[in-house]
Amino acid sequence: MHLEEPKIILERKAGRELLGCGMAACVIAYGIVFLFRPEAASAMAVVSGICIACCLLSMRHDFSSKRNIILTVHGIKFSAGRFMYRQMEILWTDLGEVNFRRVVGTRASVSCILLLSKKGISDTDNNYIISYCGNLGRQVKHSSLTLDAEDAARLIEELRDAGSLEARSELITSIPTGSD
Repeated sequence: MHLEEPKIILERKAGRELLGCGMAACVIAYGIVFLFRPEAASAMAVVSGICIACCLLSMRHDFSSKRNIILTVHGIKFSAGRFMYRQMEILWTDLGEVNFRRVVGTRASVSCILLLSKKGISDTDNNYIISYCGNLGRQVKHSSLTLDAEDAARLIEELRDAGSLEARSELITSIPTGSD
């Protein structure tokens, strides 16, 4: 990949910011408990510390730049898997089906996954699961645009079906950019 070639980077910016706000809320809750119930401060410190540590580990794992989805004129780069991730790249000419699925978790939480497959034999080695987002979508880096899983799947299909590098370049550069 050349540095000057057009690309779209889909990152989990909203989720990262929400998790950061959650960590700040833990610290504020600890301060309030400490002011009004000093005898419970040590227990609350342990609970707050565990919550913050979990948030930090989650942010390092799920919101790192390694988890970004990068769409270039040549192909798509992503981290595949649900729990154990591996860096992958599929050229547009090798990309088969593109789907998305909403997965309902506990307490009515919803997460979305993208399902990609390579053309050819339909074995499990050619099928990839990308953990996309919750209901927050992914933000296009250097843009105010946020894409949900359905819109991302549609964009990936358009890039796959584009007939030339120039057509893909035009699709990628048509994404509105702005400030972060």
